[in-house]
Amino acid sequence: MEVKQIIAEIKEKMDQRGGLKHMYFVACGGSKAAIFPGLYLIQSEAKNFSGTTYTSNEFVHATPKELDERCIAVICSLKATPETVKAVETANAAGAITIAMTGNADRYGKGRSVCCDIFKRRSSGLQRLQSGECAPHRL
Repeated sequence: MEVKQIIAEIKEKMDQRGGLKHMYFVACGGSKAAIFPGLYLIQSEAKNFSGTTYTSNEFVHATPKELDERCIAVICSLKATPETVKAVETANAAGAITIAMTGNADRYGKGRSVCCDIFKRRSSGLQRLQSGECAPHRL
């Protein structure tokens, strides 16, 4: 599935839900550095919704009350750290659309497939792309 198609599906789903209200950027350690460009883009360019960053544990144990089906959680983990896996589960349980950024499977082993497995259990419509990356298929 192409990135533009994925974005179009997410936008359509958000429009059906009343529009996007917030984006959460969640990670820990070195992975947190990888999400700052996206956060910067949202904070400097978005007019109708906002974005914030959380560490993975903070997101799980002090979950924002605003987190619901009108939110997107961008969650990054290079090695599928346990607290970041829990953050994915937290976002999915709240009904948010979850976008995962994971490490290179060849370099880090199971990191990528762990995220895919979690998404398959939490959302019925994920597919594995040929590159081994996960992407939402039906949101």
